[in-house]
Amino acid sequence: MLSPESPFEDSIGKLLAAHALPRPQAEVFSFIQVGCWGLEHLSTTLEMDPRPRLVGRELESVRLLHALDAVSREGAALAVTVSGVAGSGKSRLIEETLTIAAVGGFEGRVFSVAARAGDADNATIARLLTARFGLERVRPHLRRDHLLRKVSELFADERVDDVCYFLGALVGLELPSTPFTRMLTQHDFQAEIAQQSILCELFATDAAQAPLCVVVEDLHHVDAASLGKLMAIADDLRGSMLLVCSARPEFFSRHEHFAQM
Repeated sequence: MLSPESPFEDSIGKLLAAHALPRPQAEVFSFIQVGCWGLEHLSTTLEMDPRPRLVGRELESVRLLHALDAVSREGAALAVTVSGVAGSGKSRLIEETLTIAAVGGFEGRVFSVAARAGDADNATIARLLTARFGLERVRPHLRRDHLLRKVSELFADERVDDVCYFLGALVGLELPSTPFTRMLTQHDFQAEIAQQSILCELFATDAAQAPLCVVVEDLHHVDAASLGKLMAIADDLRGSMLLVCSARPEFFSRHEHFAQM
């Protein structure tokens, strides 16, 4: 999934052209082999979870911890899927992993969202962008300027207006169009591909600056529009980025490409 980093303009150019029985366990599939977690990453001040620890999921935990290590220390770009039936511990497994990530090389760089049943188009992607740019902490009338400022930290040039126009449409912010964005939005299909391309470049550029961990849970509830964009991001993973997705087994049966990427 690692691919050479290309300029943003090249992407746009290409665009235009019960009880006694053991409980079911979550499964973790990734593109790495099990290895040793770098314990030197762990802070001695890490709070202990008072809840009973997970039992029988040691291999899955090691795989997730090794993925964190590979991304934070080796600059790898990895996608990890967590599959399991309801109640198998998917969320708990991810939660405990993210607790370690928060003090193990991803400080301030962990963004976790979940798909919800009945979501409207692009709802999951909107939550992800809102979390990444901290829009939920900003007053509504200040969000537009906040988004422009944050995106300019990633793309410090005249393309910020173009990028924010498409991102704004996803998070419910209306930004003025430009000649370039008007050209790309003449047809719905073209506009959709433009958004996918921009999202790919956004996360690739972000991950090139510092290790990034993105988590999307409950993909069996994801809306079709968000799924298409998420698959595009996963197919184009670059930089030091870990993408963790969880879902029930039937989701991966229906979306074989997503399970095999």
